[in-house]
Amino acid sequence: MASKDHLSRIAVSDSSREGVLIEGDLGEAVKVELIEGIMLQISGDTGVFRIDLVEGELRGIFGSP
Repeated sequence: MASKDHLSRIAVSDSSREGVLIEGDLGEAVKVELIEGIMLQISGDTGVFRIDLVEGELRGIFGSP
């Protein structure tokens, strides 16, 4: 992110079931892409969000066959 002012919260749970929560503002979405089939990257005016997800997991999340 361009500045820590765009990041509002980070929470990491001790439980593996709850995982990690990251909240912030990427600004206006500029580009969404799947990099090498393993990483979802969302680019915005004020930052970039990357998460390690394979294409099959993305389809499961968004309900696509």
